[in-house]
Amino acid sequence: MRPRTIFLSSDVFKIVLKDAISESQDSPSLTATKSGSGNPEYFIHKTLLSSLSTELDKHVNNDMKEGRENLIELGEVDEPTIEAFLEWAYFQDYQPAILAPKSAAALPYHTKIYVLADRFNITLLKDLVFSKITALLTELGMVAERPDLVAMVTAVTYAYDNLLVHSGKPSVSSSTLERLLRYFTQYISWALDAFRSNDEFKKLLASNSDFAEALFVSCNPALKPPWIMDVVSPVGAYVVTRLEGIKETRGYEGAQPDYGDKPDYEGAQPDYGDKPDYEGAQPDYGDKPDYEGAQPDYGDKPDYGDKPDYTYL
Repeated sequence: MRPRTIFLSSDVFKIVLKDAISESQDSPSLTATKSGSGNPEYFIHKTLLSSLSTELDKHVNNDMKEGRENLIELGEVDEPTIEAFLEWAYFQDYQPAILAPKSAAALPYHTKIYVLADRFNITLLKDLVFSKITALLTELGMVAERPDLVAMVTAVTYAYDNLLVHSGKPSVSSSTLERLLRYFTQYISWALDAFRSNDEFKKLLASNSDFAEALFVSCNPALKPPWIMDVVSPVGAYVVTRLEGIKETRGYEGAQPDYGDKPDYEGAQPDYGDKPDYEGAQPDYGDKPDYEGAQPDYGDKPDYGDKPDYTYL
């Protein structure tokens, strides 16, 4: 844990977590005290806070209650999130205050910090958190265990419930979606087989239409139309594989199954060697006799004259 920071009373700004949900931690709070109402209170140098972003400078230096009383009240922010923010503000980094920082359980923790940075447009902190999230998911690869799936769904749910509102981007098209939402959505699209049977994931799809639409946009189309995909026969006896390519001509030609390439029977035949030369093995009977010259000479045929006329008179 980072060492505690000592503040000068003339240059402090109070951050009160109004209605915050306190989470138990193994390490002590960075700068927390308790107000009379029981809400956690944190202190940070006013000059430092105003330098973190233009949005925070507007909250610190103004003529309203925040500027006059050096006080900002934050709702929907828990103690680990604000402590990570304060640690980053002083040390340009933060250490995950969870038991398993290299597991999927850290995703909701990082996501809450990212949302806080987005809320006040703290670009440097957003970039740092985004790099931590992407590095963690790269190391984890495709999650499959139920606790990891639940942690991922929890982070995605919190991100979609807050980033679309704070960023002012109601569109969930792939080109305009906030980068962390786009990254989460593409990850789930990639690992969809692992999520599709998870109950929390089903609830997220049913309750968050923005996420459902973004996931629909992110998913790739089917590689094959339904009439050439593998289907199981109704009786379950065998798997029928339809023709891979449907021809344009009508009739039954296109509906024939594809048996693959025909086997090469020529190469499968045994090798009997060269065929024997039967022509040279025949006996030589000599020249054929000349039957034309051997016929007897009967002389010229007799002349019988004209044929009689058998026409009836």
